[in-house]
Order: sequence, then C-alpha cells, then structure tokens
Amino acid sequence: MTTTVGGPLTGRGGDIIIIDDPIKAADAESEAARDTANTWFRETVLSRLDDKTVGAIIIVMQRMHVDDLAGHVLKTGGWNHLDLPAIASESQSVLTGPNNFHNFWEGDLLHPDRDTQQVLDELRATMGTAAFSAQYLQRPVPAGGNRIKIGWFSRYDVLPDTSEHHWKVVQSWDTASKAGQLNDYSVGITALVYKREAIYITDVVQKDNHSDQEALQGQLCAHRG
Repeated sequence: MTTTVGGPLTGRGGDIIIIDDPIKAADAESEAARDTANTWFRETVLSRLDDKTVGAIIIVMQRMHVDDLAGHVLKTGGWNHLDLPAIASESQSVLTGPNNFHNFWEGDLLHPDRDTQQVLDELRATMGTAAFSAQYLQRPVPAGGNRIKIGWFSRYDVLPDTSEHHWKVVQSWDTASKAGQLNDYSVGITALVYKREAIYITDVVQKDNHSDQEALQGQLCAHRG
C-alpha cells in the first residue's frame, strides 16, 4: 500500500513502513510544510505498526533542514541512524550485512565513480554552501548558523606547547580582485591548528584594496617564507 505524506492511513497497518523523501526541497524552508510532515508522522504513522515490538519504520531522505523529519526523530532518540554524506566528515565503519563492513575514512567520497571531487566542488559552487551542506553532506545549517559569531572566540596570552602533538601552520588568503576604494579588503590569516580540537589565530594581515599593492605582495612573500 502507498500513500502520500498527510494521506489517509485509518484502518491500515503493516510490519514495515517506509517513508521516502517526506518533504520536497522547495518546501524545506516552510515551517508549515515541515510541521505537516512531522505531525502526520508523530500522530498517524507511529501508531500504524501491527506489532510495535518487532515492526520497523524506515525513513529514507536527504537532509533539508535542521527540523525536517529526520532531524525531528533524531531529537527524540531511539533510532538507528545510517549517515552517508557525499564526503565523509569523519571515519566510520558501516555495517552492510552479517559481519560485513564498509570502511568510510574521513575525506572519502561516497561514490567517486559518479560524484567526483570536481563534480562535488562544482555543485557546492552552484548550490551554495548551505544547500550543499544539507543535501550532500547531511549537515543542515540552522538559520544564521553559517555565520561566524564573535562569541566562538576566546583570547590567549601564550601559545600552546606544540612539541606534544602534531600541530600544523595553516594560512588562508582572501585577496580582493578590484582595487577600488569601495571594494573589500585583502586579508591573510595565519593559524596554528591541532586537528579540529584547537585553532589559534597567530597573525592577521589586512590591506585596503587601493593601498600599495607591492606592500601586500611583500606581506604574501614574507608569510610564505
């Protein structure tokens, strides 16, 4: 038996209920649409298993919003969550059958034959970071959550002892393409990084676009050295 989200299930039951993509991408930002799907699931679907001790409900979907149906049920707990992002954010061993596992290492592509790194990079650029993070990385971003908040930062007086762990020096440069007085600054950041546990900003270079470009080039060369 099949039905639509919000469709009738009165008098119907089953041993296995499969919900496939309960919300469209176009409706993901609609609180009313999300509430309709979540309420239908909570008040109708959950009671439709013939034997709730052995029956199963399976939700198959790509993430759309922090409060989509997958997010809604994960908040309640008690679910087995199979999370398969297009690019692994962390290493995991996925059970694929009796005593069979697929090792998915950090940075691995889920299906490199179909979605290469170039394809995924182009999709990210076209869709935007927030949509790509939700639909391809299974990490929806809360409204305003993709903005850096000043409260995330703390100050330090002494850098950590880098002899105990393998620290990296990472630089990020955002160079302006135009030199007009109303254009953005060119900025370079140097950071001391230990895995994802600690990031220390050790230096910041900021130049007006209309300032001496040779001075900025000198800064670039100095930091590269």
